[in-house]
Amino acid sequence: MELGVSLVDPGLSARRLTEVAARAEQLGYSAAWTNESTAREAFSTLAAWATATSRIRLATGVLPVYVRSPVAAAMGAATISAIAGPGRMVLGIGSGHPVAARRFFNFDLSSPLDAVSDYLKIVGELRHGRKVTHHGRFFSVEGARLGLLPSGPVWTVVGAMGPRMLELAVREADGVLLNWCSAAHLRATTERLRGLDRGAAFFHIAAYVRVAVSSDPDEARRALAKELGHYLRLGFYRKHVDKQGLDPDDLRGAAAHLGIAGTPEECRAQLDSYRSSGLDELVVRPVPVGKEGLEPAVEAMAPA
Repeated sequence: MELGVSLVDPGLSARRLTEVAARAEQLGYSAAWTNESTAREAFSTLAAWATATSRIRLATGVLPVYVRSPVAAAMGAATISAIAGPGRMVLGIGSGHPVAARRFFNFDLSSPLDAVSDYLKIVGELRHGRKVTHHGRFFSVEGARLGLLPSGPVWTVVGAMGPRMLELAVREADGVLLNWCSAAHLRATTERLRGLDRGAAFFHIAAYVRVAVSSDPDEARRALAKELGHYLRLGFYRKHVDKQGLDPDDLRGAAAHLGIAGTPEECRAQLDSYRSSGLDELVVRPVPVGKEGLEPAVEAMAPA
């Protein structure tokens, strides 16, 4: 199981976040992920990381489909690939949130599954240098082709929780990024994904695992529970947690199963429960505790 790291902190300057990405590479992490909401734009962030690193994979986790067109996403991936070098770019795509889609981007995300499927079909052809015509429910192109091709393979990864989106990822992408899952749920999900027919084709299973590190373990646990609470304001996250047999209204209890919190030594020990999960990559998602920021979790969870 590889260890990646997710570096998302709007409070840090772009320069400092790039320094943390470079430090993650020094520590032996396999990939550095950045997400996209209404804070930092993902491709410019990865471009900075690409110039400061030489080995680590650079991944979006994830790009909501309503932020940019699939052609623009393919252009961005090709550009990062050209800057970083062959085989380092991972294009993570997700449906995002219907409320944000409607209010902020004037996009009707009435069928997240169809929107992601359209997106993958177009991006999948473009990244291979093919001319694409696709008429979908949400995204359509006529004779589209990239003028700059990636310098090497670009994986497509789908942010997924529900069974239909997971099945879509297996059919149409190179991997999946899971989120807010207990170790037991990850084992069950990876077994199910491995059982779906892809022949001998490559498929990468990654998962975000939130990690809150502090010399005060109780403060770390409170920070993790608070982070979970932000997500549980949305109905589908509550449903996701409930399906795992956890009580969405018991934040501390649910967070204890859905993430890692404690002292550096306690957090490293808790990582052991994920090693038999079947994941290809566990993505450490630091949860800032107090004013300590990302660095304590990045350092504490570094690959041995």
